[in-house]
Formats: sequence, structure tokens, C-alpha cells
Amino acid sequence: MRREFIVLGTRILTQHLSVFKPFKHVVVHHMPHQYSEDMSKCSTDYPLGLLFKDENKTSDLVDTLRHIQKEYVPKGPNGVSNVLVGGDRLTEGNCRNLQWAFSDGATKEDRLEGLVFKFEDWHAIRNLFEIYHRIFYDCTSSKDHGTLHSNMTKLRCSNAKQGPHAAYNAYKEFVRKDTAALFLAAAMEHWGLEDVTGLGPNLSETSAARISKSIGILKELLENTDTELEFISKTSAGCVNGVKWDVMVLK
Repeated sequence: MRREFIVLGTRILTQHLSVFKPFKHVVVHHMPHQYSEDMSKCSTDYPLGLLFKDENKTSDLVDTLRHIQKEYVPKGPNGVSNVLVGGDRLTEGNCRNLQWAFSDGATKEDRLEGLVFKFEDWHAIRNLFEIYHRIFYDCTSSKDHGTLHSNMTKLRCSNAKQGPHAAYNAYKEFVRKDTAALFLAAAMEHWGLEDVTGLGPNLSETSAARISKSIGILKELLENTDTELEFISKTSAGCVNGVKWDVMVLK
């Protein structure tokens, strides 16, 4: 989790803090995983047509699953392959129950063994937001700084107060803004920045040293990686409490 938060933090800092914006093209924008290569390939979409069925009716759902098994599950010399069938939690549960009900079929097709049921990520994320909302949200905490309710008001995300199930898009946008605000607040305090647009005239010696050290680490990373970006140091100099420090930018 720490590694993932580092990736998220670098995205946010290079997007909003002017001093780090030159690095926005070299940060990780997609977390690598075991399926990265496959997911980077272009997908081919095929229209499957419409079935005028109601999944809330058992008979219609049976017809739908049989249709998918017959028409869309690949068959090869080694038998029936598998395809993923997604939906919300209720759909997944109903489909699994029907698959178990047909488990005494004579063939794999009759047993619907070519279908692998799963719930879609969209529903999983919404449920995660619901847990987050139940734990941290209190409608009586609007005057308490730093609480979820107070942050919704400050970030002008009042629609998110309805909760993720009633206003999913608004809640998702609030979580994105709130996460970015927390990262920026911590970074600005750590480096002694007055605002996101610049270093500020009252930058302390400690803050200047921290920024120079951070940029030095980034410089070393860039020099040891294959990149077309050329790093130029010592383009300008500032003075903080009588101590000179270098500002480095990307060409």
C-alpha cells in the first residue's frame, strides 16, 4: 500500500505544485502489474445484440445464460473454454445459484460450465466508498475542521453528502479532490511552501534544503533511466537567509 500511495502522491504533486511540474511526464501514471502488457493492447469490440429478458425473473435469466453458453463460449479440440460474465453482486449470486441448479446436466454446456461469474469493479468501488462513508462521515461534524463533512463543504462537493449509493459520481469526485488536498497540504507543510504556484519569499533554509534534496534525487533517477528529457542544473539561484541554493529545471 505504501508503494501505491507513493505513486499516487507523485502524480498529485507533479500536477499541482509548480516546482515539481517539470517531472509530470516521468512519473508512473499506471501502476505496473502482472497483466500490464495484456491490458496495454487495444481491445476489439463486438456487438452482441439485445435480449429482451428480465434478469429478475428466474426463467428469463435461465434463457439468458443458456444463450450466452451456446452462442459466445468458445469451443475447441480440448472442449469448452471459459468466458467472464459480470454484473452486480445480486446478478452474480443469482447466476451462481442457477449454475449450481444445473450441475447435474449431462454435458458441460448443460451445466453452464463455460461461464465464470464475477461482480464488476464499479460495484466493488462503490461498496468500498460506502464503507468509507459509514466509518468517517458524521452529519453533525460540519464545524469540525478536517472531518469528512467539513471537507465536503470546503471543496464545494455538497452533492457527495448524499453518499456513494445516491450520488456515486459526486462522491468519487470528492474522494479524488480530498485525497489530492491531503497530499498537497502535507507536501506544502514539509517543504514550507506558501502556495502551489511557487516557492514563496519566506522559504526557510530547511525547506530550501529539502526541495534541493528532493530534486537531486529526481535528477539522479532521470540520469539513470532511458529518457529523452535532458536535465539542466544551476539555471538560476536564490538566496534564503543568506544561504544560496540552486533551482533546477528540465529542458
